[in-house]
Amino acid sequence: MSYLLSSGCSHSIGWEIEEEIGLDLYKDGHIPKVEKSIYEYRYDKTFPYLISKHLNLDYVNIGCEGNSNEKIIYDIIDYIKNTDNYPKFVLINLSGEPRKLHSFKDNLININYTNYDAHEDYFFSKNFKSTSIEKFKEWHSICKDFFLNDYELVYKNERLIEYIVLLLENLNISYFISDTFNNSYSIKKYTNNCIDENMVDYLDKNNASQSKGNHWLSDGHKLWSELLIKNIKI
Repeated sequence: MSYLLSSGCSHSIGWEIEEEIGLDLYKDGHIPKVEKSIYEYRYDKTFPYLISKHLNLDYVNIGCEGNSNEKIIYDIIDYIKNTDNYPKFVLINLSGEPRKLHSFKDNLININYTNYDAHEDYFFSKNFKSTSIEKFKEWHSICKDFFLNDYELVYKNERLIEYIVLLLENLNISYFISDTFNNSYSIKKYTNNCIDENMVDYLDKNNASQSKGNHWLSDGHKLWSELLIKNIKI
């Protein structure tokens, strides 16, 4: 099977696309267990899927909501390490630079050091008492100072980019890297297989439709896929 492997955060898996047909993901105030019907509706509307169809490739998406760049890159490495059938093409849509991957009580959690968001709230609500959430918020406000600096935001993210580029090129796997947000690290220092635009700014200035949680609906995914396809050809 020749296939495209996609890794990214919520934007790469079509999070909240289902709102355009009236499905409310946050009806109970927390991230629920996503129903099969929602996955099925999202499937052929995400930009990775649209790119895979243009390239005439099958499609595997290992992205996950709330992913940090560490998790996005590590998931690709783990996937390739554990398969005998390498992907024909790897599509990487990086996330926000303040997100960091941590292990806590044998669970991996991506923590956003600029915002305590719904993904973290769901994780702690599910696994711990409410007092633990409050303690975590206190810890978060103190420890974020250790993670919001050039070493954490720029250097570490650029090392991740460098590592995955070296791996994919060594294995002769075609790839393309894009950014969800306007981040301060540089992709172009390590590869030309990338784009200057970031997804959020590009779709915002092109008036794409957004969900109430600030994710993009299907018209936004189509616009982003068209821009990436144009640059992948180049």
